[in-house]
This record gives sequence, C-alpha cells and structure tokens, in this order.
Amino acid sequence: MLRKRSRMVRASLALTAAAVLAGVLGGNCTGLTVTGIPLPGGGTIDINTVTVELVNMTAYPVEPRLFVDPEDDSWDVDDGANRVFLDAPIRPGELVRLTFTCARAGAIETDHAVMLIPFHEDEESDNDPIVRRHDDFNCGDVVSFIFIDEPGEDFYTRVEVNGRFVKD
Repeated sequence: MLRKRSRMVRASLALTAAAVLAGVLGGNCTGLTVTGIPLPGGGTIDINTVTVELVNMTAYPVEPRLFVDPEDDSWDVDDGANRVFLDAPIRPGELVRLTFTCARAGAIETDHAVMLIPFHEDEESDNDPIVRRHDDFNCGDVVSFIFIDEPGEDFYTRVEVNGRFVKD
C-alpha cells in the first residue's frame, strides 16, 4: 500500500511541475521547443518551430537574401541583424530547409533574391515577399519560398505555406 501511494505522489508531483512549467512559459510556450511528435502513418510534426524551405526552380544559382525577424509586426524585417546567411547559393533544383523556433520567426522575408547568372549581370527578383506569423503562417507550418524564372516571364519569388499559395 505504501509503495502505491509513493508512486501516486511522484505522478502528482510530475503533473504539478508540468502545469507550473506551462504557466511560467505562458500560453504560447515560446520558450519550449517540442519536436518529433510522431504522426499516425509515419513522419513527425514540430509544433513550436517553423520550417522555412528555399526552393530554386531556376536554371541558375540563387542567393535568397533571407531575413527572419522575431517581431511579427515589424516593418524593418530586412534589417541587417535579421539576415540569415547560407553557406553557399542555392543550386538549380535544390531545396534547402531551415528550422526556427516560433519565438524567432515572427516575420520572414526574401529581399529581392538574386539569380546568379554566369558571364551576365545578376538578376534580382521582381518581388520581396514578407509573411507574418498569425497572419500568413503559424507554429508548426512549413513556409516555402520558391524562386521561379520561366521563359518569357520575370524572375520572381512565390510563397506557399503547407503547400498552399500565399503570395507572389
């Protein structure tokens, strides 16, 4: 009987500690990153992170000029302090995935990505799309910046969230 009671006390303490932790962190739990929750049928979901995909659908390497601002209402997303540098430009057909905590990803922008054309002047994207947490995406989402240069069209950046078109 004593052994059962001590197990119940430990379980109660663990549940109390979890409730206190959730209360201290607040309702959005931005200080806690929960990753790798298994999904039925395979795969995992990361609920307190945002995945950013950079997809190069052009024939040339692309420098995405990616900026990530913790504030979702900032108009100065492309401030130098928010710049995310990649090791190398994104090769044609390449997909690069980056993961940010929700606390870090309030607004995400590609500021006129640059298509690097050998022996020719580099070409800037016609647009500089910005997406904002709670308006365009939420924690756990996949935000895709797709760099497109179709024959006869201008070079531009399309944004999708979880595979759904958001903006060009």
